[in-house]
Amino acid sequence: MFEGNVMTFMESLVISGLGISIVFSALVTLALSIVVFSKIFGRFAGQEESKKPVVQPKKENNDDAYAVIMAAVSEEVRSLKGEYKIKEIKEVK
Repeated sequence: MFEGNVMTFMESLVISGLGISIVFSALVTLALSIVVFSKIFGRFAGQEESKKPVVQPKKENNDDAYAVIMAAVSEEVRSLKGEYKIKEIKEVK
């Protein structure tokens, strides 16, 4: 079946390591490009949102509920507090 030179164990390890390093370097390149593109497109989206008028939220005693909702929204959209405004909180039945 195999005629001629057969790969040694060390050669097979080197080939395997080379293949794995190529795959992971491609994954790192993709991850970095996603970060760069998200920052570029985030700046364009940020300019449009800054033109919107600011609406003052109503003052209520639901500070705990407000804090929980702000944390959930902030985690979902992956942004900091202050980049968006919550106008109204109402229960949906």
